[in-house]
Amino acid sequence: MPAIAAAVAIHFRGELRRACERALSDGEGYQPILFAVERLGRQLWPNRNTLGGFACYFRELVEQHHPLEGTVADDHELTFAQRYDIVRRARNDAMHIGAEARNLTSHCVVLSMVLEDTLMAIACTRRIADYMTRDPVCAHEWQRLALIRQTMLEYSYSCLPCRRGREWYIVSDHDLCEFLQRGGMDGKTARLRMKLCEAIAEGGIKPHEAKVVLPDACVDDVLDDLKHGKPVLVKHSQGDELLGIANAFDLM
Repeated sequence: MPAIAAAVAIHFRGELRRACERALSDGEGYQPILFAVERLGRQLWPNRNTLGGFACYFRELVEQHHPLEGTVADDHELTFAQRYDIVRRARNDAMHIGAEARNLTSHCVVLSMVLEDTLMAIACTRRIADYMTRDPVCAHEWQRLALIRQTMLEYSYSCLPCRRGREWYIVSDHDLCEFLQRGGMDGKTARLRMKLCEAIAEGGIKPHEAKVVLPDACVDDVLDDLKHGKPVLVKHSQGDELLGIANAFDLM
C-alpha cells in the first residue's frame, strides 16, 4: 500500500466531493463520481487502470483507514467491498436510464462518501482550509433579489456570503423569505426587482455578522461558531478576498 501524502488525499477528497454535488443535482449523474474514483486509483496504483483492477486495493485502503469500515455491518447496510462490486458490475452494463441510473447514482454517492472519509483520515488535518468549500458562490449588493433567490433555490443554499467594503457578512434564506412575503404577491414581485443594497438600505434585509478566519485556523476553534446553521468564512491570508466557506455539513 503506497504512502499517501496529505496534499494528495485532500485534493482527491475535493474532487470526489465536487463529483457528488454534480451527481446529486442531476439525480442520474453517476459518471463524474466514477471518473473521480478512477483518477484516484490511477494516482495511487499506476499499474492498474480499471475499476475492477483497483478493487482489492481500494478495499484494503478503506479497511485500513476508515473509522467504521471493517466492522460488522447492519443487516440493511452494505460493506464498502459489496457496494464497490455493485458499482463495478453496473458500470460494465451497456446503459442506465431512469430508476436504474438513480439507483446506481445513489450507490456511487455513498461509495464516494466512504472514500472521502478515508482520505481525510489519511490526511489527519485540522485546518479549516482542508474542509471548506473553495470559491463559494457569493451574493453581491448590485444584484437584484430575484437573482439571489434563484441562486439559493437552485443550489439549496441557506445563506450566501456578501461583501460590504472590506467586511464580509451573511444573507440568510429566512431573511430573504420574510422580506419577499410581506405585502402578498404584488409586493413580492416589486421586491424581487430590488437590488440587495436597496433592501438593506430600507431595513428590509439585515446583514448578519459572519465569523471570518484565516486558512490555517483550527477546526476546534470554529465549532461554536457553526451553531444555528451559520457558516464560517475563510479569508485569504493576504488581502480581503474570500477563499472559502465552511459549515457543519462540511465538517461532518
